[in-house]
Amino acid sequence: QLFPLQFDKIFFIIVRVVTKAILIPIDIMINNSGHQRWLSQPSSPCRHNATRPSSFNTKIFLLLCHFLLSTLIPTSCCSRMSFGLRPVGAADSRRRQQRRSSSNTNQQRRSNQNQRMAESSYDDYYKILNLSKTASQKDIKSSYRKLALKHHPDKFKPDPKLSEKQNEEKKLKHEKKFVQISEAYDVLSDEKKKKVYDKYGKEGLEMLEKGVDPEEAGFGHGGGGGFGGFGGGHSGGTHTFNNADAFKIFESMFGGGMGGGSFESAFGGGGGFESAFGGSGGGFGGFGGGGPRGRPQDEPPVFSKNDPSGVVPLGSAKFPDSKSKHAWLIFFYDKNMAQRDATTEQYISQAKQISEAVLKKAQNKKNGMIFKVGAVDCSGDTMKFCKSKLGKGVDPPAFATVFNGDVRVIDDNDTLRSVKKLHDHTTEALLGIENLIVNVNSVQHIQSRMLASSPPPGKTSVAILLLTDKYETSPLYGSLAYRHRRDGFAAFGESRAANLQMAKKFGVKKYPHLVALIGSEEKIEKYSGSLDAESLSKWLDNLSKKYISSKSSGSSSNRRKQRA
Repeated sequence: QLFPLQFDKIFFIIVRVVTKAILIPIDIMINNSGHQRWLSQPSSPCRHNATRPSSFNTKIFLLLCHFLLSTLIPTSCCSRMSFGLRPVGAADSRRRQQRRSSSNTNQQRRSNQNQRMAESSYDDYYKILNLSKTASQKDIKSSYRKLALKHHPDKFKPDPKLSEKQNEEKKLKHEKKFVQISEAYDVLSDEKKKKVYDKYGKEGLEMLEKGVDPEEAGFGHGGGGGFGGFGGGHSGGTHTFNNADAFKIFESMFGGGMGGGSFESAFGGGGGFESAFGGSGGGFGGFGGGGPRGRPQDEPPVFSKNDPSGVVPLGSAKFPDSKSKHAWLIFFYDKNMAQRDATTEQYISQAKQISEAVLKKAQNKKNGMIFKVGAVDCSGDTMKFCKSKLGKGVDPPAFATVFNGDVRVIDDNDTLRSVKKLHDHTTEALLGIENLIVNVNSVQHIQSRMLASSPPPGKTSVAILLLTDKYETSPLYGSLAYRHRRDGFAAFGESRAANLQMAKKFGVKKYPHLVALIGSEEKIEKYSGSLDAESLSKWLDNLSKKYISSKSSGSSSNRRKQRA
């Protein structure tokens, strides 16, 4: 290993020559000395049979020198020498080549094993997010937020100690990690997709994206965390996810909003609440903590009629009921305690911050807000009204959601301490209203889930369908469905995850795709107007007047004429 083969031969020839040059004179001296002793022996009839001194002593000395040389020369060289000091033979060369071949084979085996482990790790979305399979949605979202911020491409900083090429490779790895994190969250944050992934692996997701139920298609259980679900190893499915998808998820989580007028951003999900506060997580985002926003102590915490924050003053004479158009988050408080009670003062600040964020998201148009924020001053005689709404055992200050006239008090302390969590709680409660939006993942579902019921006499069934490549319902679409829930539409439906069957049915070229089904799935009207919430709502109003209200009013007019 230390010397090439040709150099070995030359080296040992030199050693042999030097050894002979040293030992031959010594051998002559020893032989001459022995010969002299032989000649000095007394004459004997058997003298001619006496043994002449041999070179036995010389051979012993040669072996001794060889031993000394062997201790001085490296072991790898000694292994190639024999007492005859011959060069390496063919058999030794073959053995050395076999050892090298065996070493290369082991190295390749280890490389393949590492590659399989890397592929398995890439497919295991739980490992990517550092979670167990029992992780809650809260844990999944929290882990994504932390890792996405850490590995976002904008966070990459070149290392001055590395070359330009090395930094480029490092940057690509950084971006790849960001895409993996986003893909993992995209799957695990959607309950249905997560269920399919846990049971059938990535090929199950592929079938789901094509509009095919894996269980109905006859797939077996995938087993263990999404890799190896169909025979082990890398799944090899065509479930695709790219950089653009990763940035869309990040934008929906951390902001981006509808400011640019993009239809995609309008139905992009998430809500972009963090962008309005410049941060996320606990506390009060961009306002630096849980206290009021630095208003003077002598300023009364009263919500004016046209409060700049968008908070609407409410009372017993003006309170949302089952016919109210908007969803509400309502703050109950006693203004006499505002400057004396820290909790009341804190909640006032929270109510304003939430309203400001939602109003900003709606481009400062109150009718375009996903939900409205109201405040009820419970001081004086109004306290009785407040307690009737809050229920027994609940006193102001308190927050409550109001949907269809149903008041639900928010009593989770962790939620009440965070502006972000209060916003998310209200949005999730809105989207969780039963039958507000029906899931349509096949062409058959259009008839069975959206147009199944017969319209009243003189009316036409009109259903609204949103086709999207997202896996979560957009808060904007949820708020539109809620505001127009009493306008006579048969249903509001949503086809998620870029369903191929549905895309082919409606000729979708770009997501999202919003259509109205007029009487059947064959007659449709596509929305192509301006992309703000107010314009979308106006489009729905026109559909209702054109196909529902007008015919209804016409029939009523005819009946009145007949009675007359």
